[in-house]
Amino acid sequence: MNDWATSESFGMDVAPQFRIEGDAYIVEFPVAGVAVEVSRVEPSKSEIHGLIRVTSSLPGTREMVHQGRFNLTSTSARSGLVKYLRERLDVADWSEVVEQTCHLVLDALRAGQPVVRMSEIGAREQARFRIDPLIIEGFPTIIFGPGGSGKSLIGMMAAIVVQGDKDLPGVRMSSLQGEVLVCDWELDDVTYKEAAQRLAAGFNVELPNFHYRQCAAPLAEEASSIGRDIARLNISLVIIDSLGYAIGGDKTSQELTMRMFSAIRAWKTTALCIDHVTNDETTGNRPYGSAYTVNSARSLWRVRAEQEDGSNELSIGMFQTKANFGKQPPVGFKVLFDDDATFVNRADIREMPAMRENLSASMRIKTALTDARESLTRDAIAEATGLKESIVKARLSDLVKRGDVVRIDPPKGTNFAAKWALRTDRDEPE
Repeated sequence: MNDWATSESFGMDVAPQFRIEGDAYIVEFPVAGVAVEVSRVEPSKSEIHGLIRVTSSLPGTREMVHQGRFNLTSTSARSGLVKYLRERLDVADWSEVVEQTCHLVLDALRAGQPVVRMSEIGAREQARFRIDPLIIEGFPTIIFGPGGSGKSLIGMMAAIVVQGDKDLPGVRMSSLQGEVLVCDWELDDVTYKEAAQRLAAGFNVELPNFHYRQCAAPLAEEASSIGRDIARLNISLVIIDSLGYAIGGDKTSQELTMRMFSAIRAWKTTALCIDHVTNDETTGNRPYGSAYTVNSARSLWRVRAEQEDGSNELSIGMFQTKANFGKQPPVGFKVLFDDDATFVNRADIREMPAMRENLSASMRIKTALTDARESLTRDAIAEATGLKESIVKARLSDLVKRGDVVRIDPPKGTNFAAKWALRTDRDEPE
């Protein structure tokens, strides 16, 4: 609150109360019994417009007094609004209410975020991950893949992991507990709950009481209301399912994409965004749409799945394609769908044959050495992995430098080829 915002300058017994919830600026006038909310504020050239909502808490009066689009920087717009409010409900000094509201909102916009020195920034108080290693704390994370790959299942599991009060058996992922809000553009509340209950039953836990919101309008249009939910409910993780519907238009549009992610950033909380993959295999390691989708996320995970026809088992592999805070190894899950429960267990990607071709060259080499249980020549490694010899040569050099693999040279005077083995399988040669 600014120094001028005193009860004396307001001409009232009690100064207005000002707070920010999401993108909404709320000014309450307790003595007058009215409140003003300004949201979706957008600068336009030399003007600043926003949605204004005026309500009354006085007994015997209508609660909703007015709502509409309003120019906060226009003197004539303020005069017109005051006149209209007096006609609607003549119980307050509307001239003061409107003027004070405009000043408080504009001052807050002008102030922005404070400038701080590096010495004033403290150490990180929380862990880097909301769910280690999948979800970066405080930033958007995107998981993407084709339909039926288990993306929504992973999002649902994240909700249960974070909202729950204990570790899920078989998942083996540490997490920060907190309130979860699911914003769903694809299902309805009953269908989502039924699926979540089956997943909780598979973990043999009660379904945590996380929050659910069915959405229809584009995220940018619902962002103000969602932001108030986040502030009111103290939400730590928002799950958006899915970005393709949430954008509300052409997903290749740079403008719509930036508008959507600007709204997500304004929430100032952790977001897990579920998205679809492009059908173009040359760009298969990125979500479908604008390049700004990739740029806006701090971590990207591609989801791949394998399921035989008629089988109730699903193998899921998650491969990180963008990492701003350190590259993470692939993550695998085995899913079993039963009539009354969905069972999920962590799995080793290297033990999932259908996923091996998606591993990095280095991991494919290490997997081949693990499977062989003996040292292999470079040619044998290339044959086992399906990689080009030049790639095998380069990656083996990297693995030796990192200390993951050791080179075993043949005895002097022989024509045998050098071999390589995992360091855990073979001591460093003399």
